[in-house]
Amino acid sequence: MPDFIDLLEQFNRKERFFLFLRATGEDELRLSAAFREQLSQEIGIPVPETAYAATDYHLDWLAASVVAYQHEQAGKQFLGNIFPNHGEQKIVTGSQEDIDLLVAFPAQDGFHIVLVEAKGYERWSISQLNSKAERLKRIFPNPGKDGITPHFCLASNATSRPPRGNKVTLWPEWMRKHTEPYWIELDLPRMRRSVTRTDKLGNRTKRGRMFKIVTLEDNKVRRTQDRRFEKGTPNRLTRTGQKDRRYRVNRKSNL
Repeated sequence: MPDFIDLLEQFNRKERFFLFLRATGEDELRLSAAFREQLSQEIGIPVPETAYAATDYHLDWLAASVVAYQHEQAGKQFLGNIFPNHGEQKIVTGSQEDIDLLVAFPAQDGFHIVLVEAKGYERWSISQLNSKAERLKRIFPNPGKDGITPHFCLASNATSRPPRGNKVTLWPEWMRKHTEPYWIELDLPRMRRSVTRTDKLGNRTKRGRMFKIVTLEDNKVRRTQDRRFEKGTPNRLTRTGQKDRRYRVNRKSNL
């Protein structure tokens, strides 16, 4: 049986990963010194230059790698490489759920694996994070005790800090620092554009027959208007001005 890093590499069948390597003329994905230092400082473990790295890594592949390696280390064998996967604690689900960046490397106490989840220009979804936390809890029921020590880190720009407090206290302890997740800042280009479906007046709607191209700054304004509409009363919105009153009426017409 190959070692843990070999298993991770052999399960990686992400076409975009290999296309990226081919397009850049590289044989493998290597982390920059600056990124390794940033990640090392946050998780408290030095990430070596030779660390294995992969993108968009499926959690099914991760689960299979962990189980196969741990059973090999324990001297257990399963006929035909068929492993148990039953009940509510299934670790292989057949879904496309993945992790944005996987980093793994050997150390004196076994192997360390760092799972990095990133968010760019959208908000963090607590339901999505909770789903991954529950899944990772099943994949690593005894973190650090079976030769594999997992780490979890979020990455986003400074204006999109991840959830904290009671929202993350149900995560496994290795995924967080008390009441907040491990987090590194992700530098993003400031000038970006997006597209959204709208009606002919420019109001967002799933049934819109028009679309609108907006800049990142426009998106920030739109989110602020949406929150004010959702939290305020119609009378309160009416008193904020003619523009908001028109916006409220248009939103109501799209419901």
